[in-house]
Amino acid sequence: MANLLEALLKDPQYPFFALIGLVLLCYPFYAKWEAAKLSRRRTARTRGEVVDEETQATRGVGMGVGSHHVPTRHPVVVFDVDGVQYRLVSNTGASWQTLRQGQTVDVHYNPSDPNDAGISDISLDAVEHLLLWLLPLIGAAFFLWGLVNFLKNLNG
Repeated sequence: MANLLEALLKDPQYPFFALIGLVLLCYPFYAKWEAAKLSRRRTARTRGEVVDEETQATRGVGMGVGSHHVPTRHPVVVFDVDGVQYRLVSNTGASWQTLRQGQTVDVHYNPSDPNDAGISDISLDAVEHLLLWLLPLIGAAFFLWGLVNFLKNLNG
């Protein structure tokens, strides 16, 4: 036990990277859980039309003076439910144009509150699927690197 504590104090970055790796490895489970939660709420479906896009500035890598803002384009969709028109700005955006004005998309909404809605589109879903593969791969690399180096310090 003293060896373990000594190894933790000697090079704490290795267990830290292993922990970060585990968090990134868990991202697909979190994403699936969130998607299931939304699909339980948003059970009704309709078609909507893309009428515009809204550009939103999101925080980039830097966190202070000189930090970069990365603009993302979020499709704006209008759809009708029982003769009432609703406007939806997609939560998912990308730095490139994903949907064109006039294009129709599937809208999933909550029947008791049509303002609680989202769209599904293959180009937006591609970004999410990329994250489902990329983050766990990075997480696996962090985890293995941290674990191997921690075990080396523990034994040596």
